[in-house]
Amino acid sequence: MRGGGVPQTWREFLDHGASVTGFRPTRWKLCQKIREGDVLLAYITGVSRWSGALQVTGRAFRDDKPIWKREPFPCRLPVNPIVTVEVNHAIPAGSLGRPTYDLS
Repeated sequence: MRGGGVPQTWREFLDHGASVTGFRPTRWKLCQKIREGDVLLAYITGVSRWSGALQVTGRAFRDDKPIWKREPFPCRLPVNPIVTVEVNHAIPAGSLGRPTYDLS
C-alpha cells in the first residue's frame, strides 16, 4: 500500500507532525488489514516520486478532523516515520521501477 498523494498533501502530512496518515473511505477494509509494524511507502503521484517510509504504530481508525485541505482522508493509521524527504529531494519513481500494490 502506498500513501502520499500530491505534493501539497505530503507537505500537510509533514506539517501535522507526520504521525497520522489517511486514506479515502473506499480503502477502509484494506486499512483494517494493516497491522502495527507494517511499513508503508509514501509515493507522491503528482510528481511521481517516492518520499518516505512510515511504520504503522497502531490500528486503523476513522476520523474527520482536518489534516489535509484537499480531502478529509478519514481512514487513518498512526505512523512513525522511518524516513521522510521533501518533494524536491524525493526519489524519482522511474529510478526504482513502477509502484505496485498488494491489495490482498
